[in-house]
Amino acid sequence: MTKKKVKNYPVYTYDYPDHNYEDNSVYLVIYCNGKNIKSLKNEDAQWLLKALEIWESQEDIQALLSSYHY
Repeated sequence: MTKKKVKNYPVYTYDYPDHNYEDNSVYLVIYCNGKNIKSLKNEDAQWLLKALEIWESQEDIQALLSSYHY
């Protein structure tokens, strides 16, 4: 019997609001498997926040967040 190798896909999450007290700003932080990959200032993240609130499909949310990985 052969063992199948299971592919682990990256899991994207986000944290909002994330306060930065050094520059007194609010950020949306995107993570890939728990590692910070992108921080967007509140002003730059408004459309993304709106999309994340509206979209219900986890696949769509994962695809959107993954677009910030590279």
